[in-house]
Amino acid sequence: MIINKMQKLCKKSMTIQIVKYGVQNFLTNGYVAALIDAEAPGWNEDDIAISLGLPRDKRSNYIKQREVTERPAIDITNMTPVIRLNYAIRYFRTMLIPFVTDDNMVFFVDEDRYKLFEDGEPDGFYIGSIGSGMDPVMVVTDCGVPIGIIAPERLNVSDIKNFASQLHRGLLLAETNGFFDTGHQMEIEEPSEAESEDEDDVEN
Repeated sequence: MIINKMQKLCKKSMTIQIVKYGVQNFLTNGYVAALIDAEAPGWNEDDIAISLGLPRDKRSNYIKQREVTERPAIDITNMTPVIRLNYAIRYFRTMLIPFVTDDNMVFFVDEDRYKLFEDGEPDGFYIGSIGSGMDPVMVVTDCGVPIGIIAPERLNVSDIKNFASQLHRGLLLAETNGFFDTGHQMEIEEPSEAESEDEDDVEN
């Protein structure tokens, strides 16, 4: 269940807040938010704290007051669709998943935050602002309905560019040296004579 995963992230960051966008209620820890209306209709921050088993004297350390009681509904029609790229990279201790727009702009989101919505079978991802003057975020949809909001990672772009440049140069060199032309996984030990004959038969 999405709410169980979201609550764990809230507990880890010691932040519990429910933000209303239109008629939808999202539970957030400040970096990612998940729609909770289906799984916890009518719940407030105290309900979340209780379900986490937080003692009464500790709840105020987690619960954040709502600066804005209600924001406009999330409108994805003015946002840019994005596509997940089929790889991830480790940036220090964080696994990052890259997304790309139609005009080839790339940004990254934390894998743990993305995985929050995997069970919901998301069918769309969009990048854009959900409020005046607010930073762009990635909105996750299911059947066209926003179910999640993820803040993209602010990274040292020089680190990423150097990594990408080194990777590109290294791949070209490895290709030149035939590392990717074997057609099968490299092995530690040489194959036996019988295995070699089997591979020859397959190739023929």
